[in-house]
Amino acid sequence: MRLIEREDAESQLTRALTGAARGQPGVVIIEGFTGTGKTALLSNLLARARAAGAGVLAARGAPSEQSVQFGVLAQLSNGPIASDPAWAPIAASAESLIGTEPDPAGGPDRHRIGNALLRLATSMPLVVCVDDVQHADAASVDFLLHLSRRLDMSRILMVLVESDQPTQPFSPLCTELSRQPYCQNVRLQPLSPAGITEMLAGHLDAADADRLTAQGERLTGGNPALIRALAEDATRLRHGGPFGPAELLPHDAFARAYPSVLHAYGEVALRLVRTLALLHPDPEPALVGRLTGLSPATTGAALRMLTDAGLLTGRNFRHPAAREATLNDFGPPERAVRHREIAEALFTAGAPARVVADHLVVGEPVAEPWASAVVADTAEQTALEGSRSELSLGRLLTLHSHDMTKPDRARVTSAIVSVEWGVNPLAAVRRLPELTAAIFSGQLRDHRALGVYQALLWTGRTAEAEAVLTTVRSSLDLGDARNRSALAAAREMTSAIFPSLFRRLRNHLPDLPLPAPSAAGDLLQLCRNLTAGATGLNAFAVPLALLSHRAELDGAELGLGQAGTPDSALVRGLVEFVRAETSRRDGQLSAAVTFARSALAQLPIEAWGVGVAAPLSTILTGCTELNELAEAEAVVDARVPPTVFDSVFGVRFLLSRSRFLLARGDHSTALAEFTNCGRIIADWGLEESPLLGWRLGAAEAWLKLGDAGQARRLLDEELRRPGPSRSRGSALRLLAAASRPKHRESLLHDAIAVLQEAGDRIDLVRAYGDLSRHHRELGRRRPSDAAARTANDLLQRWYEMPAWSDTAPQLGVLAGPSVEAASLTRAERRVGQLAAAGLRNLEIAHRLSVTVSTVEQHLTSVYRKLSVDGRAQLQPGFTDGSLDPPAGPGFVTP
Repeated sequence: MRLIEREDAESQLTRALTGAARGQPGVVIIEGFTGTGKTALLSNLLARARAAGAGVLAARGAPSEQSVQFGVLAQLSNGPIASDPAWAPIAASAESLIGTEPDPAGGPDRHRIGNALLRLATSMPLVVCVDDVQHADAASVDFLLHLSRRLDMSRILMVLVESDQPTQPFSPLCTELSRQPYCQNVRLQPLSPAGITEMLAGHLDAADADRLTAQGERLTGGNPALIRALAEDATRLRHGGPFGPAELLPHDAFARAYPSVLHAYGEVALRLVRTLALLHPDPEPALVGRLTGLSPATTGAALRMLTDAGLLTGRNFRHPAAREATLNDFGPPERAVRHREIAEALFTAGAPARVVADHLVVGEPVAEPWASAVVADTAEQTALEGSRSELSLGRLLTLHSHDMTKPDRARVTSAIVSVEWGVNPLAAVRRLPELTAAIFSGQLRDHRALGVYQALLWTGRTAEAEAVLTTVRSSLDLGDARNRSALAAAREMTSAIFPSLFRRLRNHLPDLPLPAPSAAGDLLQLCRNLTAGATGLNAFAVPLALLSHRAELDGAELGLGQAGTPDSALVRGLVEFVRAETSRRDGQLSAAVTFARSALAQLPIEAWGVGVAAPLSTILTGCTELNELAEAEAVVDARVPPTVFDSVFGVRFLLSRSRFLLARGDHSTALAEFTNCGRIIADWGLEESPLLGWRLGAAEAWLKLGDAGQARRLLDEELRRPGPSRSRGSALRLLAAASRPKHRESLLHDAIAVLQEAGDRIDLVRAYGDLSRHHRELGRRRPSDAAARTANDLLQRWYEMPAWSDTAPQLGVLAGPSVEAASLTRAERRVGQLAAAGLRNLEIAHRLSVTVSTVEQHLTSVYRKLSVDGRAQLQPGFTDGSLDPPAGPGFVTP
C-alpha cells in the first residue's frame, strides 16, 4: 500500500532490513503522533520482510494490558515462527511467564529466550517489531533492552513504533535505545497541503480536492487518519450533488476516527479532551487543571501535542463535530459524574450561576442547598432577560426538572410562568394552582407572589387573588425595590381592569411609582415596551384594558407599529385587537370583525382570561352594524368567565350586547341593559371614558319606544359632558331625530360637521341619510337627492362599492320614506319591505298568509308608485314606520 509523503521513511526502513540480512543489526524507532501512518508503515515493512524470507516476531502494546507482565514477550513468541520445532519450547516458556513478577536480576528465562532468538537469527534474518511500545509491560521492555544489547553481529532488525504521549514525550525504552550506535529514528510528520490534496484526490475529483485542501488542513492539522475520514464522508454524502461537495462536512467516518485517534494517547489525553468538551468553549486553564488533576506544565504540553496532532486548537475543538464525537464516546453515567464535578468546581471558583446550572441540570444530583439556589437564581435570570423564545422556555423547563427545595422550586415555577405568558400562555394558566399552593404554604411571599395575584385576576379568579394579596401583603418587605415595583404593577392592573375590586383592596395597594418607562396610562409607552421585549402578563393586560375604553388609538398604533411579526402570542393578540379597533372606528366593519377573530385565534380562550370580552365586543358590534344578527347572537351566547362582568371588558361587552338587542328589536330589554351599564359606569367612576358612553344607546332605545322626551334628556346630558367630538356628533344626530322638524335640519348639519372632523364614517353616512329623509318629508326633492348622493359618494369612496351593490357593507344607513312611499298602502309597504330584504314571492306569501298572486299584484303597484324597474332597486327601510325598519343595508337612493 502506497503511503502519501512517507517515501523517505519507506526507504530508510528498507535499507535497515537489507542491512540486517547482511549481518548488520539495527534498531529503528518510528515516532509521531497518532494517525500519521506509523502502523501502516510497519505493515509494509513486515510484508517486504516475509517476501524476502525473513522471520517475523510481532507484538502490540495496549494500555489495558500494560500491567500484565511478559504479555508483549508472549506475543512475540507466539507468531508464525512458533511452528518451528526448535522454537516451540521457547514459546511455551514465554507463555508460562505471563503475569509473573520479573526477576530483578533478569532470570534464566530472559537469557534463554534471548539466546534462542540469536541462534535462530543465524539461520534467517529476524524482524522483531512492537507497535505502540509505549504501552508495553515493564518485564517485556526489560527483555527488549536485554536483547538490544546483544545484537552485535546478529541478523536481527528491531523495529519499535511509539506514539507521542502527553505526560512523557519519549518512553524509557526508546530513550535508552537511542544511545545505541545502530539505532535510528524515523519521525512521521503531518501531511503538507500537497499531501492533503493528494489524499483527497483519492476520493474526490482533482479540482474538488485542490479547492478543499485548506479546509481539510484547518479541520485536521494534516492528520492523515482524520483527512481520510473527511474524504470518505464527502464521498458518501456528496453534498454538492453532481458538482462535487461544497465543503468537507464531518460525519460518520469522522465521528469514528476522532475518538479512535484520541484513545491512542492514553488516559491523560482522554480525560483532558473530555473535560474540554464538557467545559466548552475556551475554559479557564486553572479550572481545567483542577478537574483533570494535571499540573499547568503537563496541561500545556498535552494541549500543544494534541494541537499538533490535529485534535485541538489550543483549548478548543477544530469543529463542533469533534466535540460531539468526544461527548458521544463516553456514556451518560460517566458524563453525569463529570458534570457534577464541574458544577462543584465552578461554584467553588465563583462562576456565574447560569454556568454552574448548565452542569447541575445534567449531572448527578447534588444534595446541597447551594445547588438548589443556583438553579433557582438561573431560572429567574433567564426570565428577567426578557426572552420569550421557545429556547428560553426549554431551558427553564430543564431547570425545573432538577432536584430543589420547595421554595426554590416555587421560584423556578414562577420564572417559567413569566416566560410562558409570552410563549405558551395556556401552560402558564395551568401552573397557577401550584404557585397558589406555594403562597399559602409560605414558600412564596415576595414580588413573585404578586405576579401570581395578577395572573389570578386576569383569569377571573378574583376571590383567590384577593386571598393571595391579603396573605402576602402583611409580610411584604417594601424596602426591596423588586417588591415595590411588583406592588405598583399589581395596583396598576387592578385599577385598570377591576375598578370595584380596586376600591375594596385600596389599603393593600398603596400608590407607589411605577418603574420608568412604564408610566400608568401612557398607552404609547406601554405598547412600545411590549414591542421592545417587555414580558409578563401586566405588560399585555393593562394596554388592552386602556384600549377597551379609550377613544384615541394613535398611541397604540404607533407603539405597536414596530412589532413586525411578534414572537409573543400576547403581543400578536394585542396587535390584532388594535387593528380591529382601528378598523371599527374607521367604519371598516368587516375588517374589524376579521381582525378581532384573528386576535382571539392568537391565544387559547383560557389564556385571554377576562380580556376575552374585548375582541368579543368588537366582533359583536361589527356583526350588529353589518346586520349579521345570527353571527352576533352566537357571540352573545359565547361562554365567558362570570367575573368578566366585574371588569371594564365586561362593561364594554354589555354595551355591545345592548346594541345587538336594540338592532334585534328588543327595545325594552336593550334600554334596561343600557341603563344598568350606566349605573355600573357611574359606580366605578368611569363616566369620563368615551367608549363606555351608555346614554347614546339608551336614547336610541327611547326613540324606538316612542319617547322622544326621555331620549332628549339623555342626549342633553351627553352633550354637557366633556368628551370627544365623535360622541358629540352621534348625540347631535340622535337629538335631531328626537326634535321637532323645524330644529332637525340645523342639528343634522351640526352633527355632520362634528362627525366629519371626528372621522366617524358610519354615523356621518347615517347623518346624511337622516338629512335626505328630513328633506323628503318636507317635500324638498332636490336637497334630499343631494344628501343622498353625498351618502352614496362616501360609501363608494370609503368602501369602493357602488351604492346599489348587493355586496355593499351593511352599515345600517336608515333612509326614511320618500314622498312616493307615502302613497303606498299598508299591505304594499309590508310586501315591498320583505321583497327589499331579499325574500322571494313564495316566501312573502307564506310570511303574510296570502297567495303568490296577491304578492305579485302588490309588487307591481309598488314598482309603479316608486318608479322603479324591479325589486333590486327597492331600498330596505323605505316604510313610514308602521313596521320597524331593519338595521340592514339602507343605502340612500337619490
